[in-house]
Amino acid sequence: MRRTVEEAGRASHVEVTNLLIPGRNDSEEEIAALVEWLAERVGPDTPLHFSRYFPRYRYQLPPTPLATLRRARELAERRLRYVYLGNVWEEEGNDTRCPRCGEAVIERRGYSVRTHLDGARCGYCGYRLPIVM
Repeated sequence: MRRTVEEAGRASHVEVTNLLIPGRNDSEEEIAALVEWLAERVGPDTPLHFSRYFPRYRYQLPPTPLATLRRARELAERRLRYVYLGNVWEEEGNDTRCPRCGEAVIERRGYSVRTHLDGARCGYCGYRLPIVM
């Protein structure tokens, strides 16, 4: 899988989603290894989504704690510019922020999206974002 993501990242836009399952792949070591690989091999502009697990059918582990998702995001933001949380209704973790000024250039609230862009540039400081309009 890693080779496929690396090759696709050289040819096109790639986003990676990682379903965090309690006790299976949610350790800080595993998260740090994923983030390091993405930053080094695919690039720091690669969007990474951490999705919350919920029990379904025969897999009945408890849902991923929100604290685990928040910590994963905190760790990932040390090396990656665009880190998001999925399967949660949180204010933090859904917006796209400008790496230069930190302002939210794309705000997401449920199914509502509001942008603060000037083309592919931050509407606040003018920083060129890797966004295709």
